[in-house]
Amino acid sequence: MIEQIFELLEEKVKSGDALKKALLNLKRSEKSLLADYLINEGNDAHMEKLNLENKVFINSDGASRGNPGDAGYGFIIKENDKIVYEGSGYLGKMTNNQAEYIALIKALEKAVALGYKKVELRLDSQLVVMQCLGRYKVKNEKLRPLYKKAHHLLSQFEEYELLHVPRAQNSEADRLANEGIDRVK
Repeated sequence: MIEQIFELLEEKVKSGDALKKALLNLKRSEKSLLADYLINEGNDAHMEKLNLENKVFINSDGASRGNPGDAGYGFIIKENDKIVYEGSGYLGKMTNNQAEYIALIKALEKAVALGYKKVELRLDSQLVVMQCLGRYKVKNEKLRPLYKKAHHLLSQFEEYELLHVPRAQNSEADRLANEGIDRVK
């Protein structure tokens, strides 16, 4: 199997792609095999140079009681189904949509700080997802700077995917957002 990985790398490099780009395009299973090979050969320096990073999964949610009202944010970063980081906090008085954007921004800031290059973001706010994907215009003046900040942070990743998920699939982030609100009471 290792030979197949290197054949794949050679094909990608010969077709004009840089080695790093070829490595980034490998499937997760191929990366794992290559990483095991390098580690077993005692080539830790090469491993660091290759920067073989898995995609992380982020759920974020914002909540506002009163809309506008007391608001909070929550997010969870998972790698290989293991929670790497949880964040939540109180935001003051604002709308639910503002809280949703800030939750996304806080999650993206943490993912950048942790050095992740590939993220899959799961939000239950259709508005935020569609605006960030460019399918909806950002008409609300209060959301425009939040949109710009989120867009700037997204541009720092080599690869990202934004998904709208049902509220039931975002319950952990929702719980954290509500805990953020409860902290001030």
